Amino acid sequence: MRIFCDEAIQYSISKKVKLLRNVRISIDSLSIRTKNGGTYFNEEELLTLDDKVELIDDGVQITGDKLFYHRQKRLYLLVGNVIMKHKKNSLDKKKQRFNQSSGKIAKLYFSDSSELYRADISNQAKLVYHLYKGKIGRGAAKLTGDTIKFHFIDGDFSGFDIVGGIQGEQIPEKMVRQTPVRLEGFNDRQSSKPVTPKAELFHNKKANQSELDGLDINHRQ
Repeated sequence: MRIFCDEAIQYSISKKVKLLRNVRISIDSLSIRTKNGGTYFNEEELLTLDDKVELIDDGVQITGDKLFYHRQKRLYLLVGNVIMKHKKNSLDKKKQRFNQSSGKIAKLYFSDSSELYRADISNQAKLVYHLYKGKIGRGAAKLTGDTIKFHFIDGDFSGFDIVGGIQGEQIPEKMVRQTPVRLEGFNDRQSSKPVTPKAELFHNKKANQSELDGLDINHRQ
């Protein structure tokens, strides 16, 4: 794991580091970023990021209001206004058809090599799933449920399960061609400005003083 940010405050008693502005985390192929900040609890190896957090893993983009990441348990939890977009398997040449899901909570499961293999989205879970016959578009389905579980194999979307309260409708191909189907809050990463932190905080282990040197750091008890 590599952590970058503009500025940090190190607390010696509570053994935590406050991350300020333009935070970016790299874990193998996974990239996590927020323009605001967060906190790294050194003893627990727990990371929290606040306000408009974005995760990018291969063709999957997931955003949410707040992130909790426990390094030892490899547990990722996004809460508040979660949006997930997957475009790697999109067959349209214009790249306008995205399988999307939204909800209030997302629990993400990664392999030991930090590869996403399951994502559970719950609390007002919604899904837009584009339909094909071969390579020909056949409209889209809009579905809702209590929880939607997405499965991935080698980074590719492989299917989903909907648990509880299933409802849905099909959108004709003609309407999909006229107006791309989007969930509320959908945003394409290509339109957002990149996070460019000033320096690296630490790399692959618990932070110590030598690794914190070179950053704009305030030390507090």
